[in-house]
Amino acid sequence: MAKRKPEQPQQSKQPIQTKRRIARFQRDEKEKQKATYILGAVLALVVIVLLGGLTYTFLIEPNREVAQIGETTITLQDYQNRVRYERYLLDEQMLLLQSQFQQFMPSLGDQPELKSQFEQQFQYQLSQLQSMRLSTDISALDSLIEEEIIIRESAQREITVSDEEITQAYNGIAVARKGGYTESQAEETVTARKNATATAEQFPPTPTITGTEILTPTPILPTPTINTLEGESLDEALTEWENTMRENTSMTPADLRKIVSRQLMRNKLSDSMGEEIDTTKLQAHARHILVDTEDEVFTVTQRLANGDDFASVAMEFSKDPGSAQDGGDLGWFTKGTMVEEFDNVAFSLPVGEISEPVQSEFGFHIIEVIAREERPLEGSDLDREKINIFNNWLLEESAHAVKSWDPRDAPPEATPSFPQSQ
Repeated sequence: MAKRKPEQPQQSKQPIQTKRRIARFQRDEKEKQKATYILGAVLALVVIVLLGGLTYTFLIEPNREVAQIGETTITLQDYQNRVRYERYLLDEQMLLLQSQFQQFMPSLGDQPELKSQFEQQFQYQLSQLQSMRLSTDISALDSLIEEEIIIRESAQREITVSDEEITQAYNGIAVARKGGYTESQAEETVTARKNATATAEQFPPTPTITGTEILTPTPILPTPTINTLEGESLDEALTEWENTMRENTSMTPADLRKIVSRQLMRNKLSDSMGEEIDTTKLQAHARHILVDTEDEVFTVTQRLANGDDFASVAMEFSKDPGSAQDGGDLGWFTKGTMVEEFDNVAFSLPVGEISEPVQSEFGFHIIEVIAREERPLEGSDLDREKINIFNNWLLEESAHAVKSWDPRDAPPEATPSFPQSQ
């Protein structure tokens, strides 16, 4: 009997890797790698965009130039902080004005005419502040430009502001907001009041005659208490002010001290330049009669033509409360003091002549030029001339600034918290 071959163990069948399957496998692997690379690239791009956006928002954009004065650059961050600062100060002034109006109005009682005049004055002041606030996007940049010009000129003149001066003024602002004084301010106030009292003793008040013809001296009011803030009270006032400004304007104490320093330097430079001006200037001495209607003009001119005294006619007809009782006399004044229409006549009409009626925003003026000559400036005229010269110089220098500012650079406006005019 023939022997059978032993059976071989059956081997498991392996799939046969054809060329087609191998190619598909390799293709799938490449697609997976490609997808991984694309995903990685997208994630990297997102990270780059985020980092780039953060870098632009917090590093590049705040330091973007909005103006250049010489070698000094004004950045967007400086500009936006100043806009917020000026807006906030004007908001405070408007709220204070409204508060004073509401407190004072009831005290006028049943006086409709006086109430009407007071309300008109309030609305006028409020509209002025609102107009200033609406232009802070421009005025803030102008202020920064002027400050850089002042710093440069002050350096050339070796004008400096000490840390002590800055601290004294800085503290003064903080305590003034609390209705008080610093120690140095209190000393100055006491000295000023003592001097005023000494002057009053040298020139006692004119007594008034009562109905019983008894001479009654004007009563002397008690000296009000001076509220001095120092030590912890001063520290609290400073902390409150600094926190308020940081919250509402993004200004740090260092920023606020810089503003105070620049204001002090502005004052010193203005005084320095004021000492250099020619204090002698052409001035006119004139008097006028102010009336409202053409009928009144006719009456006044006829009276003057008939030889009536100018001063007497002015006292009878002039609507100018400041000069009517003085016969229309305005004293000496420089060109630019009066409205343009009046000025043009006062500085061109021959001395001793009476003008034709001149119309201005106040009404009709009949003007007589009494004299015109070069005279030394005094008092308010001298102060006004110093201010005009300083402001004109600043205006000329500011024209050299290079502005790259755009209206969209102004920080977003928050919901208005200031009162609206009626």
